[in-house]
Amino acid sequence: AAIAACGNCLEWQRSLALLQDLDLHRAAGGHLRADVMALNAAMSACDKGREWEQALAVFHRTCLDGISPSVVTFNALILAL
Repeated sequence: AAIAACGNCLEWQRSLALLQDLDLHRAAGGHLRADVMALNAAMSACDKGREWEQALAVFHRTCLDGISPSVVTFNALILAL
């Protein structure tokens, strides 16, 4: 929800920072990890900020993390491009 809220406020950088925070938490032994909804929200935030390259990087991360993209994922990517 926080990532989506950042996107609604055109704060795409903060949405990506929240994703990075999830990675750091996970690396430190935490149980939180980004899911497809969080990644979709981050791509949508990038779209709203007109940062298509960042949206593409988030999509690439989705694939590398073994997260199955959804229809919403592809839609967010297409809108960003």
